[in-house]
Amino acid sequence: MEPIVWLVIVVAALAIAAVVVALRQRSHARLRNRFGPEYDRAVERAGSRKEAEQELSHAANKRDELEIRELDPETQRRFTEEWAAIQARFVDAPASAVGAASALLTTAMQERGYPVDDDDERTLVVAADHPEAIEHYRAAERAYGRYQHEGQGDTEDLRQSFMHYRELFSVLVPGVGESTDHRVNGSLNGARSYDRAATSDAHGYPTTTEVQR
Repeated sequence: MEPIVWLVIVVAALAIAAVVVALRQRSHARLRNRFGPEYDRAVERAGSRKEAEQELSHAANKRDELEIRELDPETQRRFTEEWAAIQARFVDAPASAVGAASALLTTAMQERGYPVDDDDERTLVVAADHPEAIEHYRAAERAYGRYQHEGQGDTEDLRQSFMHYRELFSVLVPGVGESTDHRVNGSLNGARSYDRAATSDAHGYPTTTEVQR
């Protein structure tokens, strides 16, 4: 084979390789931008960037096939009132309130058009739209899990869980934060008043640091 032919083949192969690399980099950037912190979490969980990106691509494609709906005013009002009622009973029955908040949040996801049958799929599909808010959902699940594992001696994990659930709920049901009155919000803090600052744990997930005034 003539040297010029070999040169053409080599150049063509290098060009194809460059295109492949560029497409992969574009895919990395697209998924990282869309999923935010969830991208790194998926890579850590999967142990492989390739497997994580396959999972995230599947979730992104699933989301793009869905018709996510805005809530009509009546449905939004109903959800807001239900959340306020659940929050109001937190002081007297915190564990029950957190369980009810979790269930109502799932119902809100379903009403908006997100899948709810599979927990992992639901979380990733919602993360495709709301990557920051889904971190609050994961934080709520961890706090509630700690409470269930450690028993009923301390309700702080329940309070943390409820507050993180509310962050995602307020994204799915806009206006819920403004429509729950100050006295209901105060029930989460009991007799104490706090300044709250968002921080992150060792894995970069949101926690809540409180400084008593």
